[in-house]
Amino acid sequence: MRLPPFSRLACVFLMLAGGVSIPRCVSADEPSIIASDLKEETFGSAADQGRLAWAILEAIEQQNISPPPRQALIRVLTQALIRIPKDAVKVSYRELLERVDSEFLQCQSADEMAHVVERNERYLNFDRVIAELTSGFGENLGKFRLIRAKDHEVEEQFHGNRYVGLGINLYHNDPSHIPVIMKLRPGGPAERGGLKPRTYIHEIDGRPTENVPQQTILDWIRGPIGTDVTLKISHETSKEQRLVTLARGLIRFESLKDRHREPISRDGLRYDRREPIGWIHVETINGSTLHELRVAENQAREDGIRVLMLDFRGFGQPGDLHQSLLIADSFLDGGAIWTRIDGSAEPRTEFADRECLFRETPLIVLIDWNTGPCHCAIAAALQDAGRAKLIGESPEFNGNISTSVRLNGVPYSLTMETTRLNRSRQDRQWPLEPDYSVAENSVAQNMRASVNQTSVPTGFRLGDRVILANDLNSKSSDSTTTRPSNEPTRSKDPSESAQVTHGNSTPSNRVTPENSPVRPVPIRKRLPIEDVAILVALEIQRGLPPASVKPASSDQNTQHKESTR
Repeated sequence: MRLPPFSRLACVFLMLAGGVSIPRCVSADEPSIIASDLKEETFGSAADQGRLAWAILEAIEQQNISPPPRQALIRVLTQALIRIPKDAVKVSYRELLERVDSEFLQCQSADEMAHVVERNERYLNFDRVIAELTSGFGENLGKFRLIRAKDHEVEEQFHGNRYVGLGINLYHNDPSHIPVIMKLRPGGPAERGGLKPRTYIHEIDGRPTENVPQQTILDWIRGPIGTDVTLKISHETSKEQRLVTLARGLIRFESLKDRHREPISRDGLRYDRREPIGWIHVETINGSTLHELRVAENQAREDGIRVLMLDFRGFGQPGDLHQSLLIADSFLDGGAIWTRIDGSAEPRTEFADRECLFRETPLIVLIDWNTGPCHCAIAAALQDAGRAKLIGESPEFNGNISTSVRLNGVPYSLTMETTRLNRSRQDRQWPLEPDYSVAENSVAQNMRASVNQTSVPTGFRLGDRVILANDLNSKSSDSTTTRPSNEPTRSKDPSESAQVTHGNSTPSNRVTPENSPVRPVPIRKRLPIEDVAILVALEIQRGLPPASVKPASSDQNTQHKESTR
């Protein structure tokens, strides 16, 4: 039995090392773990649905950052729970809603609401309760998800980087309708037990897996640490099936990666061996991130890193606010971090202590539209304190943090906006604005910073690439000399600094093919964010402020283009 080829856009992986399904297409090595949204299921009796409705109402009023009036919440509950049956043609839907609304408003406990729902059981909308609750409350509250309590526990395990599982990634969209192991976590129970990638799981503890929903597969594999799970497996190269028993164990995830998305090592910390610039992808924010940063600081000191780039791009997962506070604190030498408002509580400003990681190392933070809320919070704290320069494009984050809240009396949790973060500088608001604005999906003429932002440098020399303002829109035919595709893109001489041309330059000192140590080359219409980051880092580590990189004059750009034709 062999696996057919599949594309990234066509596949849905289940990160069983994380124990929860990922509701989007991901690569097998992506550590983003998100609890799956609760789908339609039966809650039991009408009274159970009434108690669930009360628990949701109570949680929203007590912990949401801006709860609507109770009457508005009651109407959402009523519309989600109630429908008119086909045999009740004489019942007015509006009259029914108003009557149930009135009864709900008089409830003072979960039991009272359960009794009201029981009395109206014939009108219950059993088939669409979850979808209607999510849709209705989403319109009033923004982000709103209902998840099972067991999924909430898994999320908490990930926040502390203490997940208990087997350490496998599954592909669950195979034509055989049997889950397939695609990757194993190094050192996990599955790898130690001798399992290999491309292994089919036919049974879990004697229960067949064919055509079983992915959430059920996840539930069967989860369990307390040290407990056993027996799998009936076969490899794609053989039809022979065998049993293997594994003990569930503690799985750890590295939250820091190098530029190649591999675990950080001393050799992998540098972006380029010729420049003392470090590059770290902060992929997740969990209980081990701060420790990993301390280890990286020692590696950076030994390796002579003079500028550190933190890549926060593309990590839209929520993260953990407490761990984010610890990380922001670790980069700051005292001062305010942000002002925090939890539900209806009074605002409180959180301050950093004097311990500071990478104290003498300038920081550059890369952001994009998909940077996650907690990553955004850290980036804002560093920017407000003047600790880091931000490069990229504005994320969608609006300052509200979503967390999962356990519901009283029912086996579910509710994810909603419970915390508001206000920036430590009153003159800065959300969304986060970069110091160097680079829209990765825009053409060069749109790559300018907004008001009060630094312009993207467009006239400079970066390694073997001579880039002037007009070159950003040039075509390949504009230059008679092109760089081979296998030619290095970084400077061979670390002492070479970024150079800009000036309007009063003479032909003898212009950067041209005849007198330049490097050849001018046509480039893409948009300047990659990595190139801008490296340029700024080079300027910083060579003792020049980023402001020294100035756009070349239009006259000089024109002369340069004429000389290359």
